[in-house]
Amino acid sequence: MTQLDLSPSKITLEITESATIGNMNTIRGVFEDYRQIGVKMAIDDFGTGYSSLAYLTQLGFDELKIDKQFVMNMENIPSNQTICNATCDMSHSLGSSVVAEGVESQTAYLLLKKYGCDYGQGYYIARPMPFDEYVQWLGESITSYAATSNLSR
Repeated sequence: MTQLDLSPSKITLEITESATIGNMNTIRGVFEDYRQIGVKMAIDDFGTGYSSLAYLTQLGFDELKIDKQFVMNMENIPSNQTICNATCDMSHSLGSSVVAEGVESQTAYLLLKKYGCDYGQGYYIARPMPFDEYVQWLGESITSYAATSNLSR
């Protein structure tokens, strides 16, 4: 952060939920160290490992990322819709934002928007691209996304 002059508040470290199992005390200390300098913490691939409500409250994530397996076919699988909706509600109740991975269709995008999902990642929003192309894409699209939706990443 010092070498690149990065603000800690602009950095989010992601950890998979399975990495938290069995290491709660160690991870809690590491999280607290990062939080004290302003770095945000995210749990990645939520719902695919050993989902425990205890570690969500004990570790206090800033962001929860819904795994793509629940998002990619959600328009065809009612239980995935329920999981995504409940995850958004729960995460917001705990003071965390929600990112949906694998947003591949307009239907999924609109359902997630309806559920109050904060951010989305996936081919419907943009395909992976080199950094220079990303900067150009971001400049061209940030205004339209901000004006039409709260799913903007």
